[in-house]
Amino acid sequence: GYSVRPRKILILGGPAPYFAEHLNDISDYDVQVIPRWKVANAIGAIIGTVSLRRSVSISPDENGHFRLGGVPDAPVFTDIDDAEAHAKNYLQATLLELAQRAGATHPHIRFSTHDASAAATDGQAIFVSRTIEGWAAGRPDIHTAASPVA
Repeated sequence: GYSVRPRKILILGGPAPYFAEHLNDISDYDVQVIPRWKVANAIGAIIGTVSLRRSVSISPDENGHFRLGGVPDAPVFTDIDDAEAHAKNYLQATLLELAQRAGATHPHIRFSTHDASAAATDGQAIFVSRTIEGWAAGRPDIHTAASPVA
């Protein structure tokens, strides 16, 4: 088999000096910080994108109602369209808040919907669940200090 044994490891990023120092202490590699790493970080911030994804599921319960999963208090609806509207509103607000907290300016939010079904013994499709995924993406605001997002 092949073996890779680099002569040098270059590190880039805000904590690069810290990691380079410690990796030099614990390894036999020549570990260095990329020259002008602050400039490289600034370029990354300018051309980078803040991107987040969250999802909500809608499942029928034993009473024929629709329960939302991934939403606080798991609300229940009698109509799937109402459940989907609530899920999208929740995702829109949550993704907007998280993206802005992560440093995005004017994040764009989009959704996709996927249904899962199973076949009954007579061949009819039975609705099992609907998953609504939301994505938020936006350019980082290099003038705002972002907080980490879970």
